Amino acid sequence: MTLAILIGGFLGFFLLGAPVSIAIGAPSLAALLVGGYSLQELPRYLMSGTDSFILLAIPFFVLAGNLFNVSGATRRLFAFSEAAIGRLPGGQGQVTILANVVFSGMSGAALADIAGLGTIVSRAMRDAGYRPSFAAATILAGSILGPMIPPSIMFIIYAAATNTSAGRLFLAGAAAGIVIAALLMLFIAWMALSGREPCPPSRSFGGAELAQRTLGALPALAAPVLILGAMRTGAVTATEAGMLAAVYAAFLGLPYRGFRWSNLSWAVSDSVITTANILWLIAVSTVMGHILTLEGVAQALSTWMAGATQSRTVALALINLGLLALGCILETTPALLITSPILVPIVTGYGVDPVHFGVIICLNLIIGIITPPMGIGLFAVAGVTKLPVETVTRATLPYLLPLLLALAVITYVPGLTLWLPDLVMGPALARR
Repeated sequence: MTLAILIGGFLGFFLLGAPVSIAIGAPSLAALLVGGYSLQELPRYLMSGTDSFILLAIPFFVLAGNLFNVSGATRRLFAFSEAAIGRLPGGQGQVTILANVVFSGMSGAALADIAGLGTIVSRAMRDAGYRPSFAAATILAGSILGPMIPPSIMFIIYAAATNTSAGRLFLAGAAAGIVIAALLMLFIAWMALSGREPCPPSRSFGGAELAQRTLGALPALAAPVLILGAMRTGAVTATEAGMLAAVYAAFLGLPYRGFRWSNLSWAVSDSVITTANILWLIAVSTVMGHILTLEGVAQALSTWMAGATQSRTVALALINLGLLALGCILETTPALLITSPILVPIVTGYGVDPVHFGVIICLNLIIGIITPPMGIGLFAVAGVTKLPVETVTRATLPYLLPLLLALAVITYVPGLTLWLPDLVMGPALARR
């Protein structure tokens, strides 16, 4: 009965279009009452989800991403990417992916990438003669890299929920991000060379202009190196790395002269609102997660999986399908918080490294932002590019091919994501 109220209530509120926090929180409260659980435990459940030192990194990384945006670093990163690889097949599409790779090393979130690069990329691609829908789809596909390449807010949340090393997750995400970016760039090149997407000829840049643009972007390019380098040497923790990123982003505004009082005020206020939304979703999702645990869902699912298959390959395929479906209807943060504590014990039983699975689950769920009906990225890009959501959706669907291929490769070739954390921090104890 308790589970029926919890799941049925969530689906009911979801279908009514209620905010995610209400769709999760109201059925959770009802389930506690019907299940005979003491409401005195409710504050403890709410607090336990956010009572983690590593979550302090979230407001700092959000602030850092906003400060990088208002400082003018984004424009310089795009200019550098354009000069560096703009002559490849697909021209500005390739530039968009590279710019996302670099900007992801400062923002940590897909929507931050869309907000930071969306307007610049959309205008540049339209002026160059690309179809607006192709520009919108490329912006959206490239934003997938935001939560994968460190610093990643999703990895921080997963680390807090599963007691996994954030440092190892960051390094694994960097390796996975390279794989995803490479497949996206190959896909764009294939689209251009095959004529499936009409791409105008690209402008060539001389060595002097490339050097000038590289020099202009150098302070911004140094940010990911500084953050990961400080973590690698042990000088800072993941939380302190967030503070370091925010301070560096603030100082970056001095040489770029991009700061005005209105910009700084917006960056701070938006960071506060974004952080509050994330932490509230974490809190209410933790309550639902506790109820699912108390009702034995994790144990029942583990028993069912063990009876259904002994094959790790099949188990991961089933989990991927379930996560992809969940990502289509539920926001990434609550989906990650509800599923990761349940699924991690199951996959470790199949011998899957929790760090490797962290990359798998985050990629699964972040693909959901570009898929209907609830893909928040579709609406964000539609707003930035002034295109109908339906147009953005149709143009984005072909990009699911390289993204799903990347998911399959990352899932079944764990060495692609684990080699970097193993190289830098040594193999995990379980694999020594």
